[in-house]
Amino acid sequence: RAGEPLHHDQVGMSLYEGSDDGGKDVRPSKKPRLVWTTELHQRFLNAVNHLGVKSAVPKTILQLMNVEGMTRENVASHLQKYRLYLKRLA
Repeated sequence: RAGEPLHHDQVGMSLYEGSDDGGKDVRPSKKPRLVWTTELHQRFLNAVNHLGVKSAVPKTILQLMNVEGMTRENVASHLQKYRLYLKRLA
C-alpha cells in the first residue's frame, strides 16, 4: 500500500473528530481536530525519518505521507509536538 494515498474511509473512520455537524451550534466554520491514528503517526514517522528530523519540513512531510484531507498545518503542529517530545527524551 505504500505510495498510494490513504483515504479516511480505508481506515474505517473520519480523519477528523466530531465530523458530524448535526449540533445546533452556529459558529463560523471551524475545522474539526485531526485524530492522529497509529497508522497516520507511522506514516508521519516514516516521512520524518526519511528526511531527517532536523531537515524535515511540513510541506515535504505532507507530500511523503500522501494522505487525502490532511493539511500542512496539521503536519506542522504534529512536527512541533514531536520535536518537543524528542527534546524531552534527550
